[in-house]
Amino acid sequence: GVAPWEITYTDGTSFWTVNNITTDKYLLKVTPAATTQYWITEVKHIYGTNSTPSAKVTIVVNPRPTSSKIYPHDP
Repeated sequence: GVAPWEITYTDGTSFWTVNNITTDKYLLKVTPAATTQYWITEVKHIYGTNSTPSAKVTIVVNPRPTSSKIYPHDP
């Protein structure tokens, strides 16, 4: 297709749209609080729309480690 593109993506509950993408490589940034799946539901450009969903991508969010002493006793 021809730029600019518009993509719509989802986590199965909410939908977001990113407009005016002008490069053929685009980094989609997400910040989930828990492990979440995302997929693109639609891609548009000036000549048409593709509504075939993409494969799902899983973003794994691990808990923060707890703080602990490096050594078993104080020096």
